[in-house]
Amino acid sequence: MFESVIERNARASKKRLVDLRADLEERLDAQLDDHARSRITIYATGSLARLEASTHSDLDAFFYVLGTKDKDRLNTVDEIGVFHNVIQASRDSKFPDFSNGGEYLHFQYLDDVVDNIGSRQDDYINGLTSRMLLILESCHLYGEANFTSSKKKVVDRYFTDFDDHRKEFRPIFILNDVLRFWRTLCLNYEHGREWRKEDGLGSGLVDQSQKMTVAARAMAERKTVGHRS
Repeated sequence: MFESVIERNARASKKRLVDLRADLEERLDAQLDDHARSRITIYATGSLARLEASTHSDLDAFFYVLGTKDKDRLNTVDEIGVFHNVIQASRDSKFPDFSNGGEYLHFQYLDDVVDNIGSRQDDYINGLTSRMLLILESCHLYGEANFTSSKKKVVDRYFTDFDDHRKEFRPIFILNDVLRFWRTLCLNYEHGREWRKEDGLGSGLVDQSQKMTVAARAMAERKTVGHRS
């Protein structure tokens, strides 16, 4: 039976997710104490989360701690241990090394990400990107319950006024951030466009999976009001 590239990548991505989750659970459960395990979640975004990963796809991972950085910060040993184990698990799963020497491996704090929506601090802590990817295209790698509760808390923040304004409520708050995220993707793409010309890569990089992801979320939010009423 013929299997398309899309079907093959989806099947392989699902298997890699299962294997990676099992590996991380074994490693991190052995490393972390109960208190630390109860506060963290790790989730994948990008091609793996969309079940489109090929053998050349890297692992895009985000790290959340429930709470605020001021009150709930992980100790340094736990942070280093988590990153070490994730890097090892990623290599064992045959993903390429993390980009820029692991520049983007760091923990974010859920309450800070939620409380700083729209502020200057939001950009500084990379809150928009992690928040939008959590909503738009993510799947858990470790700490599934915390992953689910994190996503719910982020979405609930955008619908704070819903209960008091059920008849006239419109999800403008979340739509603004979805569109802001899309514009950020386009700007980031244009910033690196010159060197990409050498590889023959055109604007299709942004125009396909990412565009469909953002558009699908925008359409979904239009229907959300009816489901919440």
